[in-house]
Amino acid sequence: MRTFLTESDAQVTHWQNKIIAAVGNDGEVIIDVVPELEFIIGHQPEVAHLPPVEARNRFNIYLVASYLPC
Repeated sequence: MRTFLTESDAQVTHWQNKIIAAVGNDGEVIIDVVPELEFIIGHQPEVAHLPPVEARNRFNIYLVASYLPC
């Protein structure tokens, strides 16, 4: 995450837009695991609490979505 923050403003904005497009309003799912991501995508609304299996599935969906080309 620190490497992202050393990039140009344009590059950080590019990644910010790409990540937000992938996770929508559920960015907190990823921030819970990678807190430094909040420096890039900003504060995100809390997500609904789910049982462990569903929470893991939701995390996996958003993690994979963040790697897909936009």
